[in-house]
Amino acid sequence: MDSIKKNDRINNILFVDSDKILTNDLKDWAKKSEIESKYNLSLSFVQDAKSALKKMATMEINMIILEIVLPLINGYNLIKAIQKTNKEIPIIIYTSLKKPEDLAKMASYNVNNIFLKEFVRAEDLIEIARKQETASNIDKTVIELNSQIKTLHESTNKQELKLIQCPQCHLILAPDSLFCNNCGKKILRKRKKFLAKKSESDTREEDGETSTEESKVEKAKENNMTKNK
Repeated sequence: MDSIKKNDRINNILFVDSDKILTNDLKDWAKKSEIESKYNLSLSFVQDAKSALKKMATMEINMIILEIVLPLINGYNLIKAIQKTNKEIPIIIYTSLKKPEDLAKMASYNVNNIFLKEFVRAEDLIEIARKQETASNIDKTVIELNSQIKTLHESTNKQELKLIQCPQCHLILAPDSLFCNNCGKKILRKRKKFLAKKSESDTREEDGETSTEESKVEKAKENNMTKNK
C-alpha cells in the first residue's frame, strides 16, 4: 500500500496509552524522525479513555492506536464507545496482554489489527499506521500478530485462539483469512484443517508423554515397596 502523499490532507492518529515512558519515547522519536511533516501526519497522545473521547469530540481522528489496559475505563469499553458513533474509524490494539484468553477476546472485537508490545516497537507501529491511510484502504484482518508470536501460538491451543498460520511465512492470521497479508499466500481450506489436526495430535503426544512419566513413577514406587518387603 502506498504511503500518504505530501499534498494529501493531514491524517490524525490518536495514541491511547497510560505508559508515560512509552509515549514520551514515541514523541521524541516522532520529533527526530520528522515523520509528521514528511507524511502529513498529526500524532496525538492521551493516557485514558475519557481523554480519548474528548479529543475525538474536538477534532477529526483518522486512526486510533490503543492499549487495552487503561485506568478506569479499559480499552474494550473504549472500543465500544467509539464504535457507537463511528464504526468506520480504524482501530489498532497495541497491548502488553498476551494470554490466550486475552487474545481470543481481542480477536472477537471488530478492530483492524492487534499487535503485542513484546514483539512490535511503537515506532514500527506508527510506520505501519501511516501507510494504511484511511479506513476504506485497510484490510479487515481482525488479528494480525508479528511472526515472532509463533512461539506463543504453538505453546497454546490453536483452536482456543481461533487463529490460523500462513504455511509459507508463518504469520498468524484471522480464522476467516483467504490470503496472507504478509506474503500473499492463498490459505486453502484443507490447510486450515491440517493446522487443527496438528494441534490435536500435539495435544495427544503431550498426553502420551505425561502417561509415560506417570507409569515410570508408579513402577519406581512398586520396586521400592518390593525392596522394603
